Amino acid sequence: MRIRPQRRSGFTLVEIIIVVMLIGMIMAWGVPTFVQTFKRQPMQQAVNDLLEICASARASAIMTGVPAEMIVTGDAAANRITFSVQRGGAATDPLSGAPTASGEVSSTVLPESIELELMFVNLQDALLPDSPPARVKFYPDGTCQEFAVVLLERSTNKRRLIRLDVITGHADLKPEDQIAKMKK
Repeated sequence: MRIRPQRRSGFTLVEIIIVVMLIGMIMAWGVPTFVQTFKRQPMQQAVNDLLEICASARASAIMTGVPAEMIVTGDAAANRITFSVQRGGAATDPLSGAPTASGEVSSTVLPESIELELMFVNLQDALLPDSPPARVKFYPDGTCQEFAVVLLERSTNKRRLIRLDVITGHADLKPEDQIAKMKK
């Protein structure tokens, strides 16, 4: 009778090393892209925040049945721009005209690397020197006043145009070719 040598099943050390090296190469190639996907860039953050503020103002007006305002305050020269939403008829500070805590629904501040290049409310330039805070009304029927803003990221020179649809009150990100039409 012949005795057969037993074969052991498993992987050799060389096979394991090759697999670990392949996994390492795939990770080294894919991780930077994966991290960039989840890292919020300043422009993306500013656009998302502004779209959210507009949606919040519209929702507040519809749900309460009272007009709401998106108020743009701050110093464009110092690049400290705040977008806040205030319910209509809410209390305001008599000296500054700013909403009190009871009237403010939500607010956001633009990242420091983002600036307002253009801003129009009811087709009027709202970035003129010494102009009062811009106010955009949202009505309970879902409509709103005309509003358009161009955000500029200085480091990359990227521009984004956000416009409100006056009929639906929804804010939309528009293509860059429409920015040139606005400047005219």
